Amino acid sequence: MPASSKIPISLFGCLIFFFILWLLDYPKPYVDDLSYIGAALNMANGGDFSNPLLARQFSEHFAFYYTPIHSYVLAGWLKIFGISTGSLTGFQMVMYFLCAASAIFMLRRHRSPVWLEWLIPLAVTDAFLTHGLRPEPLAAAFVMVGFALIECGVRNKIMMFLAFLFMFLGGAAAPRMIL
Repeated sequence: MPASSKIPISLFGCLIFFFILWLLDYPKPYVDDLSYIGAALNMANGGDFSNPLLARQFSEHFAFYYTPIHSYVLAGWLKIFGISTGSLTGFQMVMYFLCAASAIFMLRRHRSPVWLEWLIPLAVTDAFLTHGLRPEPLAAAFVMVGFALIECGVRNKIMMFLAFLFMFLGGAAAPRMIL
């Protein structure tokens, strides 16, 4: 079996790294977390796309001040894994892992030095960990997975469509990711 088809050991190291961070209760809350997770929490509880946690700050009932992709994906996650701090931080850690895994596979594809793969979790952590429960990790995970599918040689039409759909959803999940 060629070396490029094996699952890299750095991927398991990455998984363990993010699992340990999750056990240490990361990411820590940030000042605007209620803006980003309120609608998802409400929908996971059977409510509509509104954010009752901020009802006194905004005159509109519906949470139309952010794009809905993050709220719907997070609400689905919370319906499956339950509404808890561990669930919310676990969602972020899975997104960090998807970003890191995509980068590791792209490094493998281009035959980069193996030691670079071990730095990827640190880079992802540096980029996202201090910003709480924002939608950017989901957006980055969508973009990175889509880009990795294309970069790692997927060429059939269905997978190409899926790759571009992921990249589009990444831009839709957090507008600053569009570029």
